[in-house]
Amino acid sequence: MAGSRNQDEEEIRIFSSFFTILKVERDNNILTFKIPESEYSSKKFEQLYNAMKERGFYSYTNGKGEIISFKKVNNKNRTYLKFLLIILTILSIIYAGYSYSNSYYSGMRPISILSLSILYFVLPVISILIMRELPKYLIMKSRKQKYSIPLFVPNPFLMGTMGIINAPDEPYMNSDDEILAGFFSLVTGFIISTIFLTVGYLGLSLYTGASYVTNGTTSIINIPLLIQMITGHLIPNSGFLDPISLAGWSGLIFTSFNSFPIGLMDGGMILSGFNRSFRKNVSYIFITIMIFISFTYLAWLILPMFLAFLGMGTIEPVDTNYLRASKKAFVAIGIAMALAIIGLTPYPLHLSSPEMGVFYNEQWDVSLNGSHSMSYYDIIISNYGQNSINPGFSVSPAMGISISTNNTLIKPGEMNTFHIGINTTSAPAGLNRADLRIYVGSSDRSISLIFFKIDPAENIEMQYPSASISNRTAFIENVTVYNTVNANVSENILIGAPQSWHYDVLVSNTTRFTNSVPLEQNGSYSFGTYQIQKPTQNGPSFLSIRIYSKYLPESNIYFAVYNSTYYGKMMMMEK
Repeated sequence: MAGSRNQDEEEIRIFSSFFTILKVERDNNILTFKIPESEYSSKKFEQLYNAMKERGFYSYTNGKGEIISFKKVNNKNRTYLKFLLIILTILSIIYAGYSYSNSYYSGMRPISILSLSILYFVLPVISILIMRELPKYLIMKSRKQKYSIPLFVPNPFLMGTMGIINAPDEPYMNSDDEILAGFFSLVTGFIISTIFLTVGYLGLSLYTGASYVTNGTTSIINIPLLIQMITGHLIPNSGFLDPISLAGWSGLIFTSFNSFPIGLMDGGMILSGFNRSFRKNVSYIFITIMIFISFTYLAWLILPMFLAFLGMGTIEPVDTNYLRASKKAFVAIGIAMALAIIGLTPYPLHLSSPEMGVFYNEQWDVSLNGSHSMSYYDIIISNYGQNSINPGFSVSPAMGISISTNNTLIKPGEMNTFHIGINTTSAPAGLNRADLRIYVGSSDRSISLIFFKIDPAENIEMQYPSASISNRTAFIENVTVYNTVNANVSENILIGAPQSWHYDVLVSNTTRFTNSVPLEQNGSYSFGTYQIQKPTQNGPSFLSIRIYSKYLPESNIYFAVYNSTYYGKMMMMEK
């Protein structure tokens, strides 16, 4: 009791320095001061409020003749909840950004994709949220009030967040502050989001992604309805946005939702500051609208679920006697409704049809360790869509890859040939398989590439057409089709070439094999392998190879001569 008496005396002492006390009533820990209505002014009350707050008390008005005071109580559970939601929202934004960037920056290493997604999506989205809170911080600071962070709403599906729900530990001073805080938060969010959307759309970001459309059925982003009407064909209704544009797009949408006049959202604060008598009914109407919108895309349902959990009410300002400027409130409400409509996107995604074709002739090659450790393949990509594409490539298992082409960008209705080189240095000798993945948008195609890896052999000598090639020469170039190459057979050897080729093999001019009767078939890769036994007679023996074909590809092709442990030599045939 002594503690309560001392507390009352302290509150009365502070209070009496600002207002004449007619009567003091206690109800548990709450003191109600009766004062002459003629003495009341908002400026004097604000001074009283700050003086009481320094001593750990909160005050608020209850009509011009009453001021209520109570001891401030810290709610640690509320603080823990806010920080938990901050962590979940940041993780959600990172997940959404990486998921999108993994398609946009396809073909890159995961760590590079993560870095770019943080730079071009995560940081812009977080900056939009921070900039939206800046007006509230400045308004609170101007009144010497304590700013408190809001409740962040995570949404890992596409955007990363549904924005913020206001949850101030200390109410705003008056209804004007409440209106201005909600209004400038929405306007700031809209401006910053539009800047990011424009920067990405105009291609002003420092890094361009691997692709802009997709092969196969996948999700495409829709631009908000009113922006489509305003810009016409400037911003297409369907397409893939640069991640920084996606951040702006996300900011427009969650700013639009936060403009709804519901409870503790920014739109709800504006409505509450204007008229509290019908705010509850309006909140129920608009949360019903929000739920109906969620039927078009279920991820939108996260926000009304949060609002239903927190309730539809708002926090009263401490000075309820303050006379607001009605014109200011009407303007704020009108702009808030306009922002809600501008960012409205009932259907954020739709499905696209297949837009890319991949064609190739041969899927095999031969590589020689040391002097010729690259295998090359020609891939033709056609664009069936309405937007230009820029494919990305990767190979598994991890090997070096080189890409050469006349133009990496393929316009609608056109095709382009990509000359793909695979560095086979790390591959073991023998028959190998590599999976080439072609990324465009959110989809990819995989092609199995086959190559023989052989090591240089000094005990196999090749002659073309009659002059001996050095024993250390492991790679013979420019052997013309229809001519003959002789190989000195010093041990059992194998020869390999694709089944689609036509060639003759002569051993010591006595034994003849053709590719029509292969002795061994390696898997399903149409690559015939033939075993030639070392002749038993004394003296040198020669394996004579003559290759001919009616359907040779335009590019150079290779033929290998090797033994059972994949030591041998190879030659390149020209058409």
